Amino acid sequence: MAVVIAIFGVAFTAFCVWLVVRIVNRRERWAKWAAVVLVSTPVLYVLSTGPVVWYCRGDGDLPGWLTIIYWPLRLMPDGPEFVEDAFDWYIGLWVR
Repeated sequence: MAVVIAIFGVAFTAFCVWLVVRIVNRRERWAKWAAVVLVSTPVLYVLSTGPVVWYCRGDGDLPGWLTIIYWPLRLMPDGPEFVEDAFDWYIGLWVR
């Protein structure tokens, strides 16, 4: 599994570098929109957890398909503490 994640990380980094080169050197409009989508998708994914928690009423019971979609966020406690604190604060806004 670690090899797959490493390969994906290298491919993603290479794509980002290629996209930046397209934006800087050729000033292509589609590349700018692709960069916006590339940055906004993970942000919207994390921000969508608030409405999901509100929908589930904060009891922690997610339906099966939501458990699959939000499984990567279960790794949040293994990250830096300030990220976990910010995430807990955001979720707290939806639980109250």
